[in-house]
Amino acid sequence: MKSVRIVIMLTVFVLAVVFSGQEIGQAADYPKKPVQIIVGFPPGGPTDLTARALAKAAEPFFPQPFTVVNKPGGGSVLATNEVVRSAPDGYTLGALDISALSVSPQLVKNLSYKGPDDIIPIIHYLTQQIVFVVRTDSPFKTMKEIIDYAKANPGKLRIGHAGIGTTTHIHLASLKILGFPVTDVPFAGATPTVTALLGGHIDGLMLNVMPTLPHVKAGKFNYLSLFADERYTAIPELANVPTLKEMGYNVITEGSDYFISAPKGTPQDIVDMLYNGLLKAQKTEFYQKFAKDNVVYLTYKGTAEIKKQLDESYIFYKNFLPKVGLVPSN
Repeated sequence: MKSVRIVIMLTVFVLAVVFSGQEIGQAADYPKKPVQIIVGFPPGGPTDLTARALAKAAEPFFPQPFTVVNKPGGGSVLATNEVVRSAPDGYTLGALDISALSVSPQLVKNLSYKGPDDIIPIIHYLTQQIVFVVRTDSPFKTMKEIIDYAKANPGKLRIGHAGIGTTTHIHLASLKILGFPVTDVPFAGATPTVTALLGGHIDGLMLNVMPTLPHVKAGKFNYLSLFADERYTAIPELANVPTLKEMGYNVITEGSDYFISAPKGTPQDIVDMLYNGLLKAQKTEFYQKFAKDNVVYLTYKGTAEIKKQLDESYIFYKNFLPKVGLVPSN
């Protein structure tokens, strides 16, 4: 019996060494080919531009490039679905909006994923506040003016946002329920929303700062309000823009959060390698300047912190969505 136990122990030891070696080999060889980052919105929006900047900044820290692939649709649901269903080998990542995991599963039935537990968040890479924007030739010069008009003419104003279930949609819903009876118009991301306002097809829009800032600088758009806890004074275009909170509206102010993620089951050593390399990328002079120029908040959160945020967000919206009349649809 003693000899049998010894054989068993030796076998277990050998297997442990073999499998450990395989894991080490996976990490040592990774990546052997380009890594794909899937973006769930069209080119030119904040998710896309920031993912591309991050991919460029990461070049010195990885032996293979990161390539950005745009797959818009469903407020980034389609992209999230593809990331969830991809092989957990570190070669398909997602640049995901927090709302795709905390809101969309509660609004859309029969998704292939159900919430935050279905992915592995790697690193936070973007937070932007939401702004309310009109054209400079709009008759509305203040947020009070447009709110008063909407109350007197329920449903007449058409306000665009980046898609059903996105942060911009939820922020608008939080304002509507407090007394802003407008018709919301969803688009497939920031770029077509901006195009619609430029063309006069909508009366205003709700978006992140980044895609609207160039048009404010060009004199085509005006900011009427900011969904934030306090004013943002770092750039002239936002310095004098009032928050809805200071106007007495208890709206959502968390902004849009995005993070690089991997499919569930991706080996921890690869997740760690990605986090460490992307963290170095975010701290480069190139990416720091990009963040400052585009009003991007950087927090450097990793897996545990993002997962906690996702779980808290999911619970919050489980209670919030019914209050604003948003219910599951097929």
